Amino acid sequence: MVEEGKAVAQTARQLDISPKTLHKWVADYKKDAEHSFVGSGNLKPEDREKRELQKRIRDLRRKTRS
Repeated sequence: MVEEGKAVAQTARQLDISPKTLHKWVADYKKDAEHSFVGSGNLKPEDREKRELQKRIRDLRRKTRS
């Protein structure tokens, strides 16, 4: 839609989603295209780091209980 210059309203109707939702997606994409659509195991770098640190904390806590 962004690359082809299609209208948000038309694209939202085709996808059967709210134009407001599509506007948010477009804004997120324009802000940070590489990390704008996280999910399915894909995380933003700061979220990935946070998850790894939380895992390390859990692992350390388990080791100290043993």
